[in-house]
Amino acid sequence: LKALESCLNHSYGNIEIILVDDFSTDSSVENIKVVTDSRVKLLQSSNKGVGFARNTAMKSAKGDFFAFLDADDELHREFVSISLNEIQEKKCDIAVFGSRVFDRNKNEIRKSINNTNFEVLSGTDALKMLYKHAIIASVWAKLFRMSLAKDKEFREDFVFEDKPFMTELFLTANQVYVGQTKLYLHFANPNSITRSTLKKKRIRDSTTSFFVEQSLLTSHGAAREIVLLSFNYQ
Repeated sequence: LKALESCLNHSYGNIEIILVDDFSTDSSVENIKVVTDSRVKLLQSSNKGVGFARNTAMKSAKGDFFAFLDADDELHREFVSISLNEIQEKKCDIAVFGSRVFDRNKNEIRKSINNTNFEVLSGTDALKMLYKHAIIASVWAKLFRMSLAKDKEFREDFVFEDKPFMTELFLTANQVYVGQTKLYLHFANPNSITRSTLKKKRIRDSTTSFFVEQSLLTSHGAAREIVLLSFNYQ
């Protein structure tokens, strides 16, 4: 319940918290059902994967902005207020922030100097930063303008679905705010899909994700520089 509690304790109260249960086998759903906060909405799917769960949440959302939070992670209590202020003040479509990464014992495993430097970039320049590893390809630690994503969705037939989604959003965004303040707490799970031992499906899904991304770059007429960077990303 730490993820949910981090949302409920936010300094900015006018939020909608959409939880999608993708066939969980623990006591999560029972624990959530006892929460009486009217901002919480529980949706259930039928073991169709992360992409389907995220699409389900996006379709249900009523706000003008949205963000993702993985089940094991937490948001800084100022995430919404800070990111919303920056995205509106700077007239951006996406706000990107830093994150703190912990192991399962809550020891911080990725440390860097926390500063308040920021940049306002074009969407294509932000995509270049992603390929240069200056912006993480995951959808977390970001706030998105809903109008930017209204005709977009995650692919549901493979994992590693974040990167094609982020590629398309950066390709169509006018401006992106990139700040360094660490507003997302990520707890690395060694048993997660993306960290588990190599398997045939994981290799196949990674390859599929790459070719979907290349198709997006081609269809949006991405510059040769960006295409070359995408090949060197790994």
